[in-house]
Amino acid sequence: MLKYRQPARRIASRAHPEAADEMNDMKTGLAWLIGFVVALLIALMVFVVVTPLGANLVLVGGLIGGFLVGFLVQDIKKGIVHGFVSTFVGGLVGMLIGFFVIAAVIASAVPVFGSALGGLVMLLGIILSVGYGIAAGIVGLVGGAIGGVIGQRMTPAPAAQSPAVPPPSM
Repeated sequence: MLKYRQPARRIASRAHPEAADEMNDMKTGLAWLIGFVVALLIALMVFVVVTPLGANLVLVGGLIGGFLVGFLVQDIKKGIVHGFVSTFVGGLVGMLIGFFVIAAVIASAVPVFGSALGGLVMLLGIILSVGYGIAAGIVGLVGGAIGGVIGQRMTPAPAAQSPAVPPPSM
């Protein structure tokens, strides 16, 4: 009895389901990295734009980073989770780098009590960085949900599958 042989042209996700999962994981990782970099750069801008509203840039960075993650992943659940994590870590690291630079400048500029004052600034910076990181992550939740909804609506409709070809009769 002859076995029916599948045609050579197959969609990669049907032929190898694990290949589709790996592609989704790579896309999610890239989206996470983009959200992290956006949140990091905007958190670093806080120290460039020294205004009373400058610290709120971290929240804007969290919203933009979360939105980009949700939009690129095109899934609400993944957008929320990865949007939170990427913007939290990006905001935290960006604020820590900024406070570390300020503490180092103070420690080297003030002659006698510079190291104590720099250490105090760094301690305060750690506390503020964690607070703003959490705030950026929470705003990233909202941005990830919005981006996920819009990303799902932007995906093309699934193509109709052709019916299976019956095996040739003998």
